[in-house]
Amino acid sequence: MKKKIISAIIMATSLVAAPAHAMNWCSLLKIIPQQESDFDRLVSSAEGVTGCEVRKNDGEGYASWLCADDPNTDDVNELLLFSYERIPGVGINMSIITEGAFNLDKFRQCGMKDLQDGVKFMPGNITYRDQLYMGHNGPSFTLISMGGTSLIFYTKSQADVAENLYSYSQGFFKIESENSPSTEVKLAGLSPIDNNVFDIVDAYKKRGARILTKNSEIPMLPEWTLSPPTDLEGVKEIKIDGVEQHLHKAEYIFETTSDYERHVALLDAAYGVSERYDADGCTKNNWVSGRIQMVGKHCKGDSGTLLFSNSVAFEQADQYLAGKNS
Repeated sequence: MKKKIISAIIMATSLVAAPAHAMNWCSLLKIIPQQESDFDRLVSSAEGVTGCEVRKNDGEGYASWLCADDPNTDDVNELLLFSYERIPGVGINMSIITEGAFNLDKFRQCGMKDLQDGVKFMPGNITYRDQLYMGHNGPSFTLISMGGTSLIFYTKSQADVAENLYSYSQGFFKIESENSPSTEVKLAGLSPIDNNVFDIVDAYKKRGARILTKNSEIPMLPEWTLSPPTDLEGVKEIKIDGVEQHLHKAEYIFETTSDYERHVALLDAAYGVSERYDADGCTKNNWVSGRIQMVGKHCKGDSGTLLFSNSVAFEQADQYLAGKNS
């Protein structure tokens, strides 16, 4: 199946300038596979329903279509490739490859009453974006994307979702997903792993913090600088970086060295006494709680900083970049 996905990606990227008929997203909901025997019917009717061009039909259970911009949206260069793969004795996989899809709202706007929202955030997987079920707990569309490249895959049962998600994430984006990573650390009262970075920023704001700067020039790497909330004494400034929907790191910058030392003592009490060591003329202390790492740093003439890092997001972003550059 991964070979089919990779070949489809190559086909989509190599045919960006190729002519194709206009289509609309809602037409895809009219050709959703329900059972294995649907394959021949779908292959024969997909072009007429969607207006997309057949790109490949090998007669062995795989077929794909290339679609041009949706005339009902303002998006441009909305090239889309969708395909079916028949798996004997199992059913039909449907996949949709496109650019810049960060949610499934275009399907929601089609007005189908049996579309139900699924999970919209999954700790441990930076590629996961959004999910829709067909009816209660029925077959689903799941969106995964990274750096603008997006894949929407269809699965017949809930039991297949996690397995397919991990398989597609590893095959399509070259990352190792984690199952339910955790930590005892709280930022503004929220787990920095279980909550998306936008909700964490909002939680700081609800506690009195103000956004001083915001950088969203690179959508997958949002950044904020915040004033401290009213209940975080001794902190001068907070910097938060995200990777896609996830917290990448949060840094506390302290008012004074004594404020820094007080927080070191608090972390020692919560996560075990750390050993202070020299590093490039500064001193550091390290703590770990689950998949969150904390590093306190103090340099001569500075007031000290405390960095919270989401190890899952760090590692998966590195894996994605390594796979992209390989």
